[in-house]
Amino acid sequence: MKILFLSHLVPWPTNTGGKQLLYNLIKGLSVSHDVSMICFRHPDFSGDGGLSDYCRSVKILDIPRTRKVLLNAIAGLVRFVPLTISLYASRKHSATILEDLEREPHDVVISRIEMAQFIPISYKGPKILLMEDPEVLKFIRMDKRGWKLHQRIFRWFESRRLSRYERRESLRFDRVTLISEEDVQDNRALIPGARFACVPYGTDPEWFSPPEESIRVDRMIVMTGNMYHPPNAAGAIHFCRDIFPLVKKQIPDVSLWIVGANPVPEVLRLGRADEITVTGAVSEIRDYLRMARVSVCPISLKIGVQTKVLESMACGTPVVTTSAGNAGIQAASGDGLYIADSPSEFAIRVVSLLRGDNWDEMSYRARRFVIDHFSWEISVKKLEILIADVIREHKK
Repeated sequence: MKILFLSHLVPWPTNTGGKQLLYNLIKGLSVSHDVSMICFRHPDFSGDGGLSDYCRSVKILDIPRTRKVLLNAIAGLVRFVPLTISLYASRKHSATILEDLEREPHDVVISRIEMAQFIPISYKGPKILLMEDPEVLKFIRMDKRGWKLHQRIFRWFESRRLSRYERRESLRFDRVTLISEEDVQDNRALIPGARFACVPYGTDPEWFSPPEESIRVDRMIVMTGNMYHPPNAAGAIHFCRDIFPLVKKQIPDVSLWIVGANPVPEVLRLGRADEITVTGAVSEIRDYLRMARVSVCPISLKIGVQTKVLESMACGTPVVTTSAGNAGIQAASGDGLYIADSPSEFAIRVVSLLRGDNWDEMSYRARRFVIDHFSWEISVKKLEILIADVIREHKK
């Protein structure tokens, strides 16, 4: 099959989230199919992220310049188009992508939602929309406590625009993929008539693997994730304020490592405590997952799949998380992770693992769960089946 991917960012193998998802889907599909890519390059990024190793053709477009971005944002307000979509608008790039669609027939076009604007209404070929974490669903579920008035107004207005855009684009694609079954069910209620499917996030169990020799640090807890992301920052603050003191009462020499890029000031301040280290960006997050005895994910936002949980489990590091953190993973409590929603129960589970209770079995089951349910091979196979179904429907 000839497959064209459209992305607003260059997929990159070392990033988590959407970039890594797209990169690994392309890598996996390229084994048996002819894959091409058109994407934007941001000013602080050079190269193609290794895509040329897997794609027959890689076309990287320059992101609109600052003046054009400002004009796009103003135009978006007038046309009621979301800011995250209007920023990329470009007649020049629309013409480039249209020319590619008309010049060379593709069996299917797979587009990130930011790029759907470049596929004309007149295009009738098979097409799949990658929505990953739907922004409107995220806004509905997000804890809005602590938001300032201007944040509430902007987020509400942007969510209205996003809702309109997501609905319109979802209905004109043959399938819309999300990364968790729970998100699929909720989005079907939000956008009746759209055809949603789950293509789950994966992880690389060969890279995220247990250490060959014992480098585990006794009484070390790790929490990972981009610490500028509001749900991660809120989770870190909640853990340090409400849970960590309960753990310290039982294990006074415990240490907590908060590992993630661009921590907001509130998270940075957590590092003032002697037993808490806030690292900021690190060269290799795997090193910290391998050292820790326990990984924690105390988030309250139920959306997508928590890759930080999968990476920890693949490293054989047992996880304590909330029901929200497990929503996209759907592991049974005790099957490599524990689910705890109250501070006291969360602390009890962390203390138990730090003391080594059933630790070896939990470590083994954590890694086994990821291999069985969340490898990239599984994700690629599900997308491959979905593509075949869409193409078959168009041939009828």
